[in-house]
Amino acid sequence: FLEPIMKCLLAPVFIAMLPCSVTAAVYYVSANGSDIADGLSPASTWRTIDKVNAQGGSGHSFLFRRGDVFRGEIRANGSNITYGAYGADERPVVSGSIAVTNWTWDSAHNCYVADNTNVIRHLFVNGELMRIARYPDADTPNLGWLETDSGSSRKTFYDAALGAYGRPDNYWTGATLRIRPIGWQFEMRKVTNSTAGGTISLDTDIADTSGSTITRGCGYYLDGVLGELTDTNEWFQDTSAGKVYLLPPGGAHPGTMSVEGMCREHGIYMEWQKTGMLVENLAFDHQVD
Repeated sequence: FLEPIMKCLLAPVFIAMLPCSVTAAVYYVSANGSDIADGLSPASTWRTIDKVNAQGGSGHSFLFRRGDVFRGEIRANGSNITYGAYGADERPVVSGSIAVTNWTWDSAHNCYVADNTNVIRHLFVNGELMRIARYPDADTPNLGWLETDSGSSRKTFYDAALGAYGRPDNYWTGATLRIRPIGWQFEMRKVTNSTAGGTISLDTDIADTSGSTITRGCGYYLDGVLGELTDTNEWFQDTSAGKVYLLPPGGAHPGTMSVEGMCREHGIYMEWQKTGMLVENLAFDHQVD
């Protein structure tokens, strides 16, 4: 009695599942490909990670050509997906940086400048990490660190040496303070106010101090001020103006170099509750996370 009923119940379920099945495919990606190609062979490759992400789906394989660099963030939005490589060169690189180009000389600031609207975390020239423009410079005595003289609270301190540097009121406002309030602690805060005399006020309290105020002798330096872009291998970004400034190694024109700005969070991001992923033979660099 039950067998005919079960057959009737199961048949429509099986039929309903058929349209949902997807034939797994292998897609190829190369730096000189085209996103309007079908991607189904090394002779008709896609070009970008964006195209890979748009295809998505479960069960597919996406193979990147060895020796190439692909800028972007892979979004694994299915299950049982393979991300790998093809060819015979070095592993393909998934890069979290963008290329910064079209540099011109800025005579007002005595450095090179380029347009860029991305928020850059780190800048690399020919693979070498540049320093954010800072004071004191890293090659000055004491390895480029100043020391606090006294503090009136956990977010305000005074340093006579900073005052002697001769910068006007609010010159350091907006800069980043990097400070060691105790030997094993490194904290960063935004400067909200500064005086020509050498007093600095911060956006929030320093968390770890040996007292109720920032104490004497805490090592610190300041970065993120365009006026301090004075040494080669330094850079600065003005996000509001969409500009990046640079003094490249050797003073050479940055247009003759590879300049990359790290700005993407992940190399590959796997969506929630997706399973069966295989990532192999890929190299990842310049990701924030």
